[in-house]
Amino acid sequence: HHHQHHHHLGMGRSSHGDVGSQTASQASSSSVASLARASYYSVEVNEGVAVNSAILQVRAIDPENDPITYSIIDGNINNDFSINSKTGTLMVANKLDREEISAYKLIVQARDSGGLANSRPIHVLVTDSNDQNPIFNQAQYVFAVEEGVPAVGSSSSASDGYLLGRVSAHDSDEGENGRVSYSLVPLDSGTMTALAGAPYAHAAPATAAVNRQPVFAINSTTGEIRLMQPLDYEQARSHTLLVVAHDNGENPRSSSAMVQVRVLDRQDETPYFEQFHLETRLD
Repeated sequence: HHHQHHHHLGMGRSSHGDVGSQTASQASSSSVASLARASYYSVEVNEGVAVNSAILQVRAIDPENDPITYSIIDGNINNDFSINSKTGTLMVANKLDREEISAYKLIVQARDSGGLANSRPIHVLVTDSNDQNPIFNQAQYVFAVEEGVPAVGSSSSASDGYLLGRVSAHDSDEGENGRVSYSLVPLDSGTMTALAGAPYAHAAPATAAVNRQPVFAINSTTGEIRLMQPLDYEQARSHTLLVVAHDNGENPRSSSAMVQVRVLDRQDETPYFEQFHLETRLD
């Protein structure tokens, strides 16, 4: 006939996850170390946790007080976790990487000296730490614009400027750690000075700094770069900017790309005829 055994499944608190202990009852016809099959452990671990950190205490109670041996029998990808066979302490064995593997389903087994065994799943969820840089989809961007655009006094130039193009960077971290913002840094030494403004971060030539109207502006959210003042081909045939992408984590990470703005000649040095004064002297 069947004996009713109560197996207590305890779980230690750890600094990396706080999970309550559970009790499960299970009918068993023999004395077997039991990790109740009905429920499972779930624990969260930050990907930045140090190797050999204990994350969970698995405990099976054998009705006969036999010594129990613990092991991970499945789901241990890359052997990223280890378990102390005597104590049931689950530990991180390798450096975790959420961007590579964000969840594990480990099958842990408890076996008594008589060879009777029971197993149950442990779900390990890997949480994000800000360890990824934003990456631009191009190392260099080249935009071209005709000189004299946008035309001074045109209605659009006051607010929108002329859209040169858009830069884009992706950060594979989660949440704010992966939300990218953009800014511009002028690289033409001596000729440009940076001006800040929201939602645009501005870069402008020193000559234009007097009226505080930026020449180039970037939308910090969309990465759209606009020309706010017309360029002069005779003055400079290209302008070099550095676009910086940073995430919004607590300790932001950033990367940069080059932006070259080429000025197209509009042939405004039109050839013209000199006025020849022809005098005809009639003697």
